[in-house]
Amino acid sequence: MTNIILPWPGGVPEAPWQKVVGLNGRHIRCTATAGQALGLGGALQHEHPVINFLLGYGTNVSAEYESGSNVFMQRHNNHTRGTTTGLTATNDPYYQEFELIYMDYLTWEAQVRRFPTGSLLLSEAVLDWAEVQRYASPDGRLMKMGASPGSQGGRGTIGHSVTVALNSAMGPTFAALMGTPSTTVNRDQDHPHPAGAAAVSSEASAMPARVQTRFYQCLAQTAKALQGSICFFDGQPSALWSIMSGWDGRFIESANSNATLTGTSIHGHNGLSGTSGAGASWIRSLKKQWPIGSNYFSLPNHTHPWTLDLQAVSHEPEYVNLVAAKLLQTLYPGNKATGAQLVGLAW
Repeated sequence: MTNIILPWPGGVPEAPWQKVVGLNGRHIRCTATAGQALGLGGALQHEHPVINFLLGYGTNVSAEYESGSNVFMQRHNNHTRGTTTGLTATNDPYYQEFELIYMDYLTWEAQVRRFPTGSLLLSEAVLDWAEVQRYASPDGRLMKMGASPGSQGGRGTIGHSVTVALNSAMGPTFAALMGTPSTTVNRDQDHPHPAGAAAVSSEASAMPARVQTRFYQCLAQTAKALQGSICFFDGQPSALWSIMSGWDGRFIESANSNATLTGTSIHGHNGLSGTSGAGASWIRSLKKQWPIGSNYFSLPNHTHPWTLDLQAVSHEPEYVNLVAAKLLQTLYPGNKATGAQLVGLAW
């Protein structure tokens, strides 16, 4: 059995409509495939894999500057990336909460053919219909099912504050870089680096791929079902309806515009750069006279610059798939039977 489903701004719907339960916290996402209706997906948060990590040499001084000192370290950049924080963020695009109401579609088509007071319809273009008015309060926001209809929240952009610690590493011998000095040189000590200050990424849109379109609210129980009205279904509607195939895989955003496709459901962040914390230990090696030249040492208590990118991932919030379909002709009710059969949803 297929049910016709309408967004609902709260309160008790008139019979034979009843509320959908069990979907709070999920956004409506359109599917053009009836078999995918009621499918669940999305996630509460996303996490970016790190790609293109590059580590710079430690803080450097010249050989001439270090001449006469016996506290120094060979220049190196062989640490691997250690604990990295800030890669996870919540998927919380701008939203307004709604409820959903439903009834058996065959009963609706045979006996009802109208919409209840307060229910919401979608459109592809302007609905020229005195029985409805544009419902503008959710403009710029997605439809989210919730226990507090009308409440709003979410954000428009997503950024990350990333810190990077470096795993322990040991540099090669000085002799390998500088040639043979006049005394034996010890190998650099194995040492890690704690995380330094956070690097802040660019901001990406928190809004997923979506269709922006008008919402309309029924001022009273309508006398008909107007051609062009768009409703939701949890299965295949009849031939009186045309599935909105162009809306497939997209969320619904209220806007004062004809249906417009916009946005993407994946994002990444490129070009983050930062500096590690200082090395935990001082490195001591014995030396007398080093060849004068353009070679470099690292300061004992040194840091390392780094750069990285965050790989693109999905930021779709938790959702339920519903079929959006447009009524192809205006329908008028016949004799409305009482006690219409209600068929439960298979949530």
